[in-house]
Amino acid sequence: SLQYLEDRWRHKFGSVYDPATGNVCGELKYVEVGLNCAGEQESITVERFATDLLDGKRFALLGEYGVGKSMTLREVFRTLAKRRRSDTTSRFPIYLNLREHQGQQEPAEILERHARNIGFAHDHQLVQAWKAGYAVLLLDGFDEVSSLGLQGAWQIGRASCRERV
Repeated sequence: SLQYLEDRWRHKFGSVYDPATGNVCGELKYVEVGLNCAGEQESITVERFATDLLDGKRFALLGEYGVGKSMTLREVFRTLAKRRRSDTTSRFPIYLNLREHQGQQEPAEILERHARNIGFAHDHQLVQAWKAGYAVLLLDGFDEVSSLGLQGAWQIGRASCRERV
């Protein structure tokens, strides 16, 4: 997992880029905005979001284009990676840019292509870690997927999430 985290950090995170340079990799400062969660009175932090993910909770991060969804998921990735490196958890984040996986249907195929895309040599280990419950999947780009089947399913899911908010 530690090699994966290192390799993944050097790859593009969703739509994140430096507006001054256009660079898609590198250090960009994250500004905590507070996340509003259905049923919660107060906004939650990235730290709490990461803890809840490790506890098995699932979330759909909703917002308009450019509001910072990818940047927030990148910060969640960074937070979970830091916890894994410090051995406070055996679980680690896998951040997938769904745009890079159009047309794929099988989770193993997606994880294997993801490993190749980032230069991680042990693609089968990502699949094994996911199946064993060691991976926390961060899926970015539902709004960018052009496959009608997946996009249609996401539209249905998004409508039901809005009703709960």
